[in-house]
Amino acid sequence: MEQRKQTAVQYLEMMIKNMFEHGADFGHDYDAILMHIHMAKKRERNQIEKSYCDGFDDGYLLANGENTKFDDCYLYYHETYGK
Repeated sequence: MEQRKQTAVQYLEMMIKNMFEHGADFGHDYDAILMHIHMAKKRERNQIEKSYCDGFDDGYLLANGENTKFDDCYLYYHETYGK
């Protein structure tokens, strides 16, 4: 089975949780937290851009009577990111 991708929020949640499980202190590790927030925003932008391109491509296929990989947006999300 193909490994599922993480949403930007799932990534951020995992990184911050991991930091605090290893003894991070919000006051002392503020810069590291900001870095993870920045990375999550970058990941979110990439995901939005990819989703737009995928939707555009699927629209082209549908307009030409061809099959698309996903039948709807819910199937796309669940197969790409999981629950």
